[in-house]
Amino acid sequence: MKNLLSKLNKTSVFAFVLGLLLIGTQSAFKAVSKLDPPADGWYEITITDLMDPENPEEQAITSTSPQTAPDLENEEACAQTGNSGNKCFVFLEFDEEAEEIPATVDDVDGDLVTITATARQPL
Repeated sequence: MKNLLSKLNKTSVFAFVLGLLLIGTQSAFKAVSKLDPPADGWYEITITDLMDPENPEEQAITSTSPQTAPDLENEEACAQTGNSGNKCFVFLEFDEEAEEIPATVDDVDGDLVTITATARQPL
């Protein structure tokens, strides 16, 4: 019986230490990723209400890191010039104090984050 309790205690202590190690590792990775400031670049937009596509509240910024720039001109897809359909990308510039990517175009405050260019879909 004493031997069984000893094994049980060793197993419990091992499981407890392993759990603490896993929690500590996850917390460390979250802290490091939080320290990475958002980067300037092209961010994809998704229209959340097709009945009101020009409303900045309905233009969700869906990418979590800068994407490849859309074509300068393209009559069949998202492009920086020449198209007049729904927004599909915005170029965001972040102040050094910015900590996160805005959730929508409406959340861009103009102080810590500014939109310097947009790209649109064809009609």
